Amino acid sequence: MNNKTKEKTKKWYKGYIDAMFKAIFCNAKNRKLLKWFIEWCLNKKVEIIEVYPPEIIKPNIYVKNKTLDVLLIVDGEMVNLEINSGYYNGLHIRNAGYIFSKYAEVVKVGEVYKKMTNFIQINFTKDLPKDYPLVGEYYIIDEKTEIKYVDNFKIIEYNIDKIFDECYKKGKKEYNFVAILNASKEELDKLCVDDEFLVEYKKEVMRMNENIKFTTWISEEEDAEKVTNTLIHNAKEDGESIGLKKGEKIGEKNKAIEIAQSLI
Repeated sequence: MNNKTKEKTKKWYKGYIDAMFKAIFCNAKNRKLLKWFIEWCLNKKVEIIEVYPPEIIKPNIYVKNKTLDVLLIVDGEMVNLEINSGYYNGLHIRNAGYIFSKYAEVVKVGEVYKKMTNFIQINFTKDLPKDYPLVGEYYIIDEKTEIKYVDNFKIIEYNIDKIFDECYKKGKKEYNFVAILNASKEELDKLCVDDEFLVEYKKEVMRMNENIKFTTWISEEEDAEKVTNTLIHNAKEDGESIGLKKGEKIGEKNKAIEIAQSLI
């Protein structure tokens, strides 16, 4: 196999992969890159960014490990960036539980409720259903009066796939900073032009993809995830193979999934 063939078959890890996202934006050397990214996300200039290191949060044995992507204090506002590399029914409920727990932590440390800092959750999500918008902005709000229940809480969700189609296929540049997260090496050549941030991002993602230790580590993480998915898939099939009534079957299937997850 010649070098050109090897380059074609070598897997390319995109920016929306959790480990790649953190490797780029949590690197202390890339603070300027992170600042540009946040300014694009919030559509405003920012001055001071304090970065909390990524951490694993696991409140009890029944909750799947939860990785905190990037938690920031941006000019006094709490901003959390979250990568969702795939959508499934229940993802938003799971995310909401985590988001509200972080919001509750901010409430606890605040001295006066009405002076509490703003909390902004920014999600980048793959494989959203077709009816979801390009960029969704969500509040706790009354449908009829549009009065916000609280005015310091907001969720922004960037639809990675729709944005990529708009930017790469249709040539719109407004959300190129999100489209690049879903770009292959060749697609980056088209997207990362005429902007210092985009060019710098391209350099970083290429550098990380050329780092053998890093790509090997990601491969091992993927293998572990596939094993997990296989065990859960098999548990579901085992539950479905039991010839019980519908309600009983669901109970047996859930029990089988719990067993698989405990084994993992």
